Amino acid sequence: MSTITFIHTADLHLDSPFVGLKTLPKPIYQAVQQSTFQSFSTIVDKAIEKKVDFVIIAGDLFDLEDRSIRAQIFFRREMERLQQANIATFVVHGNHDHLSGSWTELPMPENVHIFPGHVETIPFLTKNGIKVHFYGFSYPKRHLLEKMTDQYRKKDGADYHIGILHGHDRTNSGHYPYAPFSISELLKKDFDYWALGHIHQASKLHEDPVILYPGNIQGRHRQENGKKGCYYVTLGRYGTKLEFMETAPIVWLEKEIITNEQLESFDALYNTCIKMKEELRQAGKAIFLQIVVDEEKVASPLHHWLYNDEFLELLQEGEERLTPFIWIYGIKVKKATNHNRAFNGLFFSDLEQIAQGVGKLDEALASLFDHPRTKKFIDPLTPEEEKEIKEQALRIIAEYLKG
Repeated sequence: MSTITFIHTADLHLDSPFVGLKTLPKPIYQAVQQSTFQSFSTIVDKAIEKKVDFVIIAGDLFDLEDRSIRAQIFFRREMERLQQANIATFVVHGNHDHLSGSWTELPMPENVHIFPGHVETIPFLTKNGIKVHFYGFSYPKRHLLEKMTDQYRKKDGADYHIGILHGHDRTNSGHYPYAPFSISELLKKDFDYWALGHIHQASKLHEDPVILYPGNIQGRHRQENGKKGCYYVTLGRYGTKLEFMETAPIVWLEKEIITNEQLESFDALYNTCIKMKEELRQAGKAIFLQIVVDEEKVASPLHHWLYNDEFLELLQEGEERLTPFIWIYGIKVKKATNHNRAFNGLFFSDLEQIAQGVGKLDEALASLFDHPRTKKFIDPLTPEEEKEIKEQALRIIAEYLKG
């Protein structure tokens, strides 16, 4: 039995609207709008360069259920490039581009194999005569909460068996529980590889056989930070080799200012932030940056600047004219150890207790999350996001009360 090679990618979200970024300067927003397309084109370049046997796309090719014509035409052109290179593609649709959506359908070239709304086995013969069985399904509807793993059944007659699943690992509490599964359920199928999608952070759930989320191909907001791309997989008799290939043209990054001396003046604070930008620019990658500042490293009279929109605007000024851009979208303050006693008295302590007692912020924002025109663009707040929002609110109140 010989070795096979393939690209495993997922969560392309082509033509993502990037709703929360529309206020960016036009050149930067245009770069953002093209970022998912650019990342996927790079993935196709990699597949052709590596001369892989096939490409797997594990769901959410398109960001919206109406699958814009622009995104479909782009995707078809990329598939035609793969067809010219004699590379097959195996596709499942996920919760974002489910089969019940309303769209103008464009035919795809013959090298594209799209799974239907039920679990199906698709046999494939590589250029070297290796037989592979693919198992998977496309979402028949957006909110698919049923367990689908029972429908995956191994069929004899292949050298390799690969499962494709756009679903939710039950141990992950921070995501919608679509097509839930457990690792033990997947292992019982005795497949050689599980190509997962849905979770936007790359994660290997199991080593042998490999059960892998490749993450999405382009970060769309600050929670989707770090390198984004796809995996080049070599699957053989003696195991599986994984190589992550970064393809995203824009990276979301959080970076702390490191300084041995306290910043005593506005100039020192401002120039330190600008220096960080210029050092990052040398890497040649566009970045959305959140600066982390330790409150103890900044003189007290300057603390109010850390919460001041004018200071943030000064750090952003002129960035749309630079390539690559380093856009500072926020400043995160690490509060001093004595922050809770910053202005003596029990008031702030009481305020913290009130904040801790506040219910889920999703409930307060129900009119937004439940609205038929907006809910499809936003995900519920994670516990980490809720905690950060509450902590930032407390810091802002503390600064006003101290001033």
